[in-house]
Amino acid sequence: MPLQSAKAMVIGTTVFNEQDKIVHLLTSGEGIKKVVAKGSSKGRNRFGSLLELFTEGEFFFYAKENRDLATLSKGEVIVSYFETVSAPDRVFYFYLMAEILMKFVPRNFDTERIYKLVKSVLQNSPEHPDISQLLLYYMTWILRIEGMMFETGRCGACGKFSPDTGWVMHDYRGIVCDRCRTGEQVPLGSRALEYAEWSKRNDTSAVFTELSEADRKNLFQVLKNKIEFHGEIALHAARYLADLT
Repeated sequence: MPLQSAKAMVIGTTVFNEQDKIVHLLTSGEGIKKVVAKGSSKGRNRFGSLLELFTEGEFFFYAKENRDLATLSKGEVIVSYFETVSAPDRVFYFYLMAEILMKFVPRNFDTERIYKLVKSVLQNSPEHPDISQLLLYYMTWILRIEGMMFETGRCGACGKFSPDTGWVMHDYRGIVCDRCRTGEQVPLGSRALEYAEWSKRNDTSAVFTELSEADRKNLFQVLKNKIEFHGEIALHAARYLADLT
């Protein structure tokens, strides 16, 4: 078994047995990997802070051919985002971000752009005045990177520019204008649509000042439902975001 390595971020851990955990790693371009960290369920374990959520590190592991699980040998912390991720007013936002990665992103997906997105969110979070807007940016771009974000500037039926309220299609694959609406019940307001377009041209350090509380909730619900619908999953951490639900 040759020793392999990968630059990665921890996006979750699950109990494997009494002493071990499975660690889920978002790598920089090599997909999502699962490794067994032996002894990591003990009170004191040799990996220490390396296995904290969103810690970025260099991970060394032994991988057997035709085996889904590799065995973590050791690792070196590159950047710890513990203070950012564990802040009481932001912790559940990061839980949701990690849950989306764990459940929605395919394991063999090219994760280079997603890795850069996550790192940008983590780096800008301490200075960003609106964590809920940062989450919306993240969700919008996760869908874009996977090629699943609907066009927000045009009607999905007639193709005409639609700056006003759009109506979300039943399968969440697009929005339709008032003229093309045929029973769609979920609206997406003009400011929410404007924000989605704005996010194409701006990075995580920017702030969209025209997004109201109602706009945030509206867009969050649509993005969450779209991810759950297409991924056939349930995002449990979303229930703890009281300001968005």
